[in-house]
Amino acid sequence: MKNILQLFQKPLHDLGETNPEFEGIYSPLYDREEISRFMTPHYESLEGAKAQVQSFDLTKFYYGLIMEALRRADFTKRKQPLKILDVGCGFGSTTFPLLKIFPKAEIVASELSAPMLYELKQKLARHKDKDRCHLLQLNAEELDFKENSFDLIVGAAILHHLFNPEKTIKSCAKILKPGGVAIFFEPFEEGTSLMALIYETIIHHGGFKWLDLSFKIYFRHAVSLWWKMKNPNKSDQFFENLDDKWLFNRGYYQKYAKEYCFKDCLIYRHDESDQPFTHLVQNHLAAKLNKMPKWIFEIIDTYEKWLTKEQKDELITEGGIILKK
Repeated sequence: MKNILQLFQKPLHDLGETNPEFEGIYSPLYDREEISRFMTPHYESLEGAKAQVQSFDLTKFYYGLIMEALRRADFTKRKQPLKILDVGCGFGSTTFPLLKIFPKAEIVASELSAPMLYELKQKLARHKDKDRCHLLQLNAEELDFKENSFDLIVGAAILHHLFNPEKTIKSCAKILKPGGVAIFFEPFEEGTSLMALIYETIIHHGGFKWLDLSFKIYFRHAVSLWWKMKNPNKSDQFFENLDDKWLFNRGYYQKYAKEYCFKDCLIYRHDESDQPFTHLVQNHLAAKLNKMPKWIFEIIDTYEKWLTKEQKDELITEGGIILKK
């Protein structure tokens, strides 16, 4: 076993012992029921994971987000070598940026989906720094490492997939070294609620009935899902096997940052442009923008014009969270 994985406090097993394709991926071992509870089926198979890899590549996007977060956290000049935990790494959208940014760091790339880790393993096989990255199947609610293990923890769009993300935040406070930093990128309730109101306006517009069926499904589904995600009680059967469970607000992070004795909690929005809501729609419907009628963008633009930059900074749809120990 790799040295950095010895920081984990439970026995770990090489998944290659039962499936040669997963050799080099370590795990405390989870039953299928626990894995299925947290994720949709396409992340549980090699075919599903491969399809996800082929559908998009977010490494450049997250490289920019991580660099901005490190700048805000005043972490860019931190002395190396470092120990870094990548929580919910998927197939490496944040792992490869971290390997590039910190050329001497040891990184634990953790993810509950073994097939996703397999895809990351395939990518790492061609990477010059593959020996600095160690693969761990891990439930993000169970970061059972020794105290003061890591200098930096990064979680890109992971907390909103969990049933109890406060467990992850609490663990970060424990396993970060003094002066360490945890960085997360997550969806926020404040801006998403306004986005839902914009979508409601679109749904009730006279031209909605003439829209392509795929647009109708998207707008209605988004409003319905966001409404359910606002409910802090995740015991409802609806959330079982569902990827997206939470829309957070500033108060959520401020509460747990204080409760778990972080020295500082910084929250900021990713999209600092004058049209963050327009950009969100463009990102969600990128493949169909040429079919989007002009009146939809006119509705969104009306809302954009009513809000000042300061208001848009408060109405975050997607933002960064920096927790300093």
